[in-house]
Amino acid sequence: MEREKEIIAFKNEPFYRIDAIFNPEGLPSSVKVKAALDTKFATEDEARNFLQNCIGAIFKISDIEKKEAVRHPAPPFTTSTLQQEASRKLHLPVSVTMRLAQGLYERGLITYMRTDSLRISEEARAQAAAAIEDIFGKEYLPDKPRYYKTGANAQDGHEAIRPATPSITPERVKDSLTSDQYKLYNLIWRRFMASLMASCVQDTVKLEIA
Repeated sequence: MEREKEIIAFKNEPFYRIDAIFNPEGLPSSVKVKAALDTKFATEDEARNFLQNCIGAIFKISDIEKKEAVRHPAPPFTTSTLQQEASRKLHLPVSVTMRLAQGLYERGLITYMRTDSLRISEEARAQAAAAIEDIFGKEYLPDKPRYYKTGANAQDGHEAIRPATPSITPERVKDSLTSDQYKLYNLIWRRFMASLMASCVQDTVKLEIA
């Protein structure tokens, strides 16, 4: 109730921010650096005055911070997360997503599509590991198998949504599916395979521009 009162009492305060795109000297013109000003302006006039003062200014990189970032894969799909991701990435309404998933399930391409569990059978794990090694290489397998914890209130009657046979890639069945069926199967297959793969290691570079 207290949180709801805070939401009701909250007043939106508009602000203006400035983003910039730089072409660093000495690098190809195709190399662009996007930067965000760390100051926000209360009015449009303040923002425009800042831009006016920038005319003729010389910008230099004042600091470079390099570090390694590790990104862990998302868990396999449940019904709700499949609906959300299909809406976000494929722009499909929930009803269409479920109809397409039903068709994939009836064709034996995916497991049952109504589930709130993140459980994966050991047989499917073994099949996925073999497919990952064959398609991507052994270095893409994690040191230890990944296990995802299902929520305490989950029914757990069915496994997470996954390809029935992980070795069947989307490209292998593309010609036998409609365009939307292929897109959804591709989404499910990639999410499941990624969920059992090694974490993504990225080299990040943060620039400070003065």
